[in-house]
Amino acid sequence: MLKHAESRPTLPIAVVIPAYNRARHVASALESVLAQTRAPSEIIVVDDGSTDDTAAVAESFGANVLRQSNAGVSAARNAGVRIARSPWIAFLDSDDLWAANKLDVQWEALEACHETGMVFSDFSYFDDATGETMGTTKLQREAHYADVVRQCIGSASFSCEPNSFGRALVQGLFTSVETMIVRRDLLLSIGIFDTDLRTAEDWELFLRLAVATTASVVEMPLVYARRMHSPRLTEDVAGSYRAYADIAARIEKHPGRYPAGAFEVFRSRLPVWLAQAGSLRFRSGDFREAARDYRDALRYRVTPGVVTGAMASFVLALLSTLLPGELPAAARRFVRSWVVGPLTTAAPASIVQASACAERNGVRES
Repeated sequence: MLKHAESRPTLPIAVVIPAYNRARHVASALESVLAQTRAPSEIIVVDDGSTDDTAAVAESFGANVLRQSNAGVSAARNAGVRIARSPWIAFLDSDDLWAANKLDVQWEALEACHETGMVFSDFSYFDDATGETMGTTKLQREAHYADVVRQCIGSASFSCEPNSFGRALVQGLFTSVETMIVRRDLLLSIGIFDTDLRTAEDWELFLRLAVATTASVVEMPLVYARRMHSPRLTEDVAGSYRAYADIAARIEKHPGRYPAGAFEVFRSRLPVWLAQAGSLRFRSGDFREAARDYRDALRYRVTPGVVTGAMASFVLALLSTLLPGELPAAARRFVRSWVVGPLTTAAPASIVQASACAERNGVRES
């Protein structure tokens, strides 16, 4: 029996919380779920191979804990969806928080528009160190969200016209999977999260959902995402750029699963994303991966900066192999100084998207 939920009306929703070594934060996340004005019928915490007391903390709150070997956040979410008994699924990361009326307000939106298969909301970040909410909300920051044609269905709730919703999502993700309530059967029918993507998996899922169902939105922040500073930020952002290229390959292979025109947009940005990944990895000293990124960027667009970056990366990767641990730091600095910006222009949405994915995924369960 879930703690604190016995006397409140429940909703047919299973909350799925993936967790990896989150003993410090998972209690706060669970408290925010148990504080809902209308409670979920299930709380499932998927312990993704934690080595701390994450599972014990979750069990103390009455959550159903599923233990598995470490397989990543997408596999953990998928496992939770599969064992859920409720017809609707809501996701929460183990270090973030929900507003107390999150499920209640979104359920009202679902009841107001019966063809809706998912509802999402706005969200805000809060600083891990101070607890203070940071800046504007996500929907306020993402200009392309304004391109979604919306029809009012309630107080701060709107139904999204499918075509405009899909076109806007192609430009970049303007929400978070943690804000979503979605039909379980719909998730299972489209394949849930792609476990081969180490980041940007939420964007790729939203793109498929945009084709499979009608979405509604509650235009108020109902999720508070903890912003932590990753020591691997350069690697995380570079990985996000590479993930976008992987998504483009999926869209090219199965265009019918994604919004119309998605591949053309992704294809036009591929040389920017790949060159940005190469530049970031080059500056961090990962010359082998930088050479791969630059090489792939050259398949789409040839510019002096990309050619220079590819050559410098190849030379330093070769020298690092031939002289492991002996490549003088001065030589590294000299060759790295050759590299100018990989491309002089970059799509602002792509850069914002990469930073957001690094912040949201780079410090998450892995």
